[in-house]
Amino acid sequence: MNKKYINCTLLYEDSVNNMNRVVRLGDGSLFTLGIIKRDINNMGSYPKRQFIFSRRSNDEGITWSQPEPLFEIPETRKFVGLGQFMISREGVLHVFMYRISERSFEKNRFRGDILHARMDDIAGTNLKIQKIECLDRYTGALNNLIQLDSGRIVVPFSTLNDENGVFQSSTIFSDDDGISWSVSNQVDVISEETDVESGAVEPVVAEVEENKLVMIIRTVLGSFFYSISKDGGASWSESKKSNIKSSNAPAVLQKMKDGSILIVWNNCNGMPMRGVRYSMARQCLHAAVSDDGLKTLRGVRMIVSKTKGDPDDVLNCYPFSSPASDSAVFIRMMTVQSKDGETWQEPNAKLILLETDFLNETGLNEGFGSTCIKATDEKPGYEFSNFSYRQKGSIKMSYESTAGVSKIQLILSDNYIDVSSFNLSKDDEQYREYINENYISVPVAIKSMRGTIKIEWDNEITIDCNGEIFKMPNGFSGFNHLGILVSEGEITVNEISEQSEKAWLDTGIEY
Repeated sequence: MNKKYINCTLLYEDSVNNMNRVVRLGDGSLFTLGIIKRDINNMGSYPKRQFIFSRRSNDEGITWSQPEPLFEIPETRKFVGLGQFMISREGVLHVFMYRISERSFEKNRFRGDILHARMDDIAGTNLKIQKIECLDRYTGALNNLIQLDSGRIVVPFSTLNDENGVFQSSTIFSDDDGISWSVSNQVDVISEETDVESGAVEPVVAEVEENKLVMIIRTVLGSFFYSISKDGGASWSESKKSNIKSSNAPAVLQKMKDGSILIVWNNCNGMPMRGVRYSMARQCLHAAVSDDGLKTLRGVRMIVSKTKGDPDDVLNCYPFSSPASDSAVFIRMMTVQSKDGETWQEPNAKLILLETDFLNETGLNEGFGSTCIKATDEKPGYEFSNFSYRQKGSIKMSYESTAGVSKIQLILSDNYIDVSSFNLSKDDEQYREYINENYISVPVAIKSMRGTIKIEWDNEITIDCNGEIFKMPNGFSGFNHLGILVSEGEITVNEISEQSEKAWLDTGIEY
């Protein structure tokens, strides 16, 4: 699969410092913010003065105006990063910034707080900047913020607990359009991992019913955890594990006009790994939509892919969202460590337009399409097809093989598995057991130069290869990826077709 944008359109790209989330103004134009800031690794560096600026687009995000200074961040020797912003229904502009005074991974010391800027309009009238006193702790990110039907503004954060060294999630909320703020209780996620990224990290929230919210929490445990608020974000339940698989990466939630909720995230696992046994895989972004308040998902399909030439540890991640129309969403994402060489110092921001209707389709997303899969001396040959998640389905494909191929492996998974996960180095062997848990590998003998393979699943997997039947018990509830792994020689897949039923994912979220 070499196409980067799948069922979505790239509109614009720039430095992440020049583009935050994108919102539509009353006149139809688009609005975003950017920041001029210091180097986080050298807080005494230039520029001494740090600014928030705005930009506008009058052609649906394809071109953008020159920066217009909005306000200067109060003079400080500390690093200040731009979190996200919101224009409330009353037209008030809210800008959240995270201020960092110390950030040392070597010493495991992190100090900081949160700033909030409030203006009467997007011109910056009556600017007031305040420290959020009710949540006075270090954070490094903010991934969404919402205004409830009641008018309350709810902003989710994860902040570092100095006592145990892990992140806890909570929300701040305001009933007077940001003049004052209160904070909820803290939500924990417990794991054996002691890395600073463990705990309940980078939450996002959505209102699923009047005054009832669901929080989706990034973890190092291979799946999102979730928490429920029944009082508009003032208090949250104990966290529980969901069935939504994810690497150690955040999601975004976007409520659509019809009440459905879009989720965009890294439905990935495997290499690269870190720490005890958790995945940092962020090669691809996926999307799904829910019509029942995140209890089930339809789609779970890829929208941004790793492409030819990208390193195995490329990151397409950190989606921010806002409505583009009744059935489309603007997604501002980050790309780091691609073939273009971006770094975390200044990632690349890409603005894409995602039409959500395709998530209702159940056909193949990207098929193999007469693809030659060939092993090399460096790594095995590997190609995959992504399709809408389904609990019951079948796939049929025809192939041609060379004399050098006697066996292939069919890889079935409910998350993206990169080819690097099948070619572990000596240092990475410690992760093999964990990686193997995230897919099913079925060895299939190739006994003819041409043939067909049919795969069916419904609680168990049946594979028919040229009349030979293989059955395997299945601990997975469904799949959305099919891969072909060739250890030596090559095989060409000529045609692929599929049928599906039960095309939804039960998230395990209850309230």
